Amino acid sequence: MGVAERKQREKEARVESIKNSAIKLFTENGYENTTMAEIAEESEIAKGTVYRFFKSKAELIFSLMEPLLSDYYAQASDIINRNEKEPADITFAKLFDFFFESFQENPAPYDTFMYYKADELEPLFTNGRLTRFKNLMRMNLRILEKLIARGIEQKVFKPVNPKPISTIIWNTVLGIMQFEQNRTFSGGKDYLKETLIQAGDMLLFGLKNK
Repeated sequence: MGVAERKQREKEARVESIKNSAIKLFTENGYENTTMAEIAEESEIAKGTVYRFFKSKAELIFSLMEPLLSDYYAQASDIINRNEKEPADITFAKLFDFFFESFQENPAPYDTFMYYKADELEPLFTNGRLTRFKNLMRMNLRILEKLIARGIEQKVFKPVNPKPISTIIWNTVLGIMQFEQNRTFSGGKDYLKETLIQAGDMLLFGLKNK
């Protein structure tokens, strides 16, 4: 391994350590009650080094949320667009499988996103970051709207308004994830998969033409 490659790996490892420490502290103490000094201490990296990678706490939390929303949109779009002739209820079930699998593979960024408070964070983002964040939120809701609209066109779903339904689906999934995370954190059994499956079944039951 060359010197340049080794330095790049060290940099990536430090950034990852900072992000993991931030997630832990944001989740435990909240965004407002967490300082950059505490993040540096948790990650065992000098405070100045943390600021070298992230100029502010807002920049740091944006770096956790933006990839999550981007990746979700890319993968959900692939599921929904892969076979547009597939019955929408089957695609819907695949989407809920994706929710569970992506959370199981990497739950940490979801922990931060689930404690996101617009009134706390959005005033701290630069205009460019705020625009990017809001656009990603809209894109994720619109891809769900597309699936609902397809189901209506196929006559698989009732003739409902896709916009509020997509919001209900999005917030149902996040709410279940948060609730189950709190349960397991308190020593309870993990029912995330079963709960998501039943939530998906109930939403489908309400959406489908009988």
